[in-house]
Amino acid sequence: MSGSGPDWLTLSAQNLARFWTHAPRAMEQRVREWDDVWAADAGSPSTYLNSATLVRPLAEDAVDDLATRLATFYDGGAGSGSWMLWSAWPMPDLTDRGFQLAGNPPLMVLPAGAALLPPPAELRIVEVGYARTLRDFESAFIEGYPMPEVTSAPEPRMYDLRALGGPLHLFVGYVGDEPVSASAAYVDGKTVGIYAVATLPKVRGKGYGAALTARAVQTDATLPAVLQASDDGQPVYLRLGFQIVVRYALWMRQRAQM
Repeated sequence: MSGSGPDWLTLSAQNLARFWTHAPRAMEQRVREWDDVWAADAGSPSTYLNSATLVRPLAEDAVDDLATRLATFYDGGAGSGSWMLWSAWPMPDLTDRGFQLAGNPPLMVLPAGAALLPPPAELRIVEVGYARTLRDFESAFIEGYPMPEVTSAPEPRMYDLRALGGPLHLFVGYVGDEPVSASAAYVDGKTVGIYAVATLPKVRGKGYGAALTARAVQTDATLPAVLQASDDGQPVYLRLGFQIVVRYALWMRQRAQM
C-alpha cells in the first residue's frame, strides 16, 4: 500500500472532505471550501459533524493562517461547543493555537474487488431511501457509536432526505424490525469512503458491523475503499482485509464563547 502506488493520503482526504461537506451543503448549512482545507459546520452538538479536512499537505509557515481562517469560520456560526480538524499529513503541534489532539485514527484501505463474506442470515440490510429508514439509521448509529450528545437534539439529528440520492449512501441493518447496525458510503468516482459504522452494544460480536461495512464497500465494488478507523472498528476492518496505510491527526478546538 505504499511506494509508487496510489496516493492514498490525498485520495482519502478528498473523499473525507466531500463526505463532511456533502450533507451540510444539501441541507443549507454552513460550508466553506479553500484550496487547502474544506470546512463543514452543521451547528451540531456533535463535534464530528462540525469537521474541517485538509485536502493537501500544509506548509509549516501556513499553519497560523489556517488556524485563524478556521477559527473565524466556526466562531461565526450559530453552533456552540467544538469542531474538528482532520489531517492525513504530518502537522506541527497545534496546542499553542488553541487545539487539543483528539486522536490518531489509522487510514485503512481495501483493494477493489476484494472478496467479502455474506451477512448473517438473521440480518436484513436496507439502503436508506425514505424518512423512516433514515430515522432508523440515525437511531442505530447514535446509540451504537455512541453519540449521546445528540440524543436530545431536534430532528433531524444528523441528516434529512436532501442529503440522499447522490454520492452519499446510508445503510441500516435490522434483526426483525429492530435497527441494530448502520454504515455509510461516499462514492466520489475514485474511492468509496466508509463512514458511520456502528452496532448496538447488546448485539455486538455477531458480525453485524462487518456486514454493514461490506455492504458499504459494495456500493461500488470496482473502486478501492478507504476509511479512518475507530479503536473498536479496527479489528473488524482488519478481518475484512483492510490494511493500515498511515495515521491521521485529529485535532479539536472549542468555539469562542459569545
